[in-house]
Amino acid sequence: DYRGTIQSALLGTELALKSGLAALGVSNEELSNRKAIGHNLQAATNRLAGLCDQFDGDRVMRVVSTFPDFVKSRYTAPSPSRVETGEILMGAQYVASEVTRQFSDRDSRRDNPEHGERTYPD
Repeated sequence: DYRGTIQSALLGTELALKSGLAALGVSNEELSNRKAIGHNLQAATNRLAGLCDQFDGDRVMRVVSTFPDFVKSRYTAPSPSRVETGEILMGAQYVASEVTRQFSDRDSRRDNPEHGERTYPD
């Protein structure tokens, strides 16, 4: 049963996005308001993308759109497979790193001219 891992990944994703928003001055009221952001990862992604020019909002949106609903995932059976759980966990790690990149002076892809532009399958 991998639901604990999934809950941790989803919560970590939400906290990463909300931390980035809070660092940019978004109020706690907006962050916690269910109609504004609440637990909605897509809403948090859109808001952060609107505030950070270098934030890869399209890719983050593709990642978080594949995640199960935070609340419903506590009670669903059967739990996702080991591979599906790994994909959710790696997606959460990507989102956290993409948010962190907005506040760091380090970006190995941007700073290394040998790396080409990012391309991803549809």
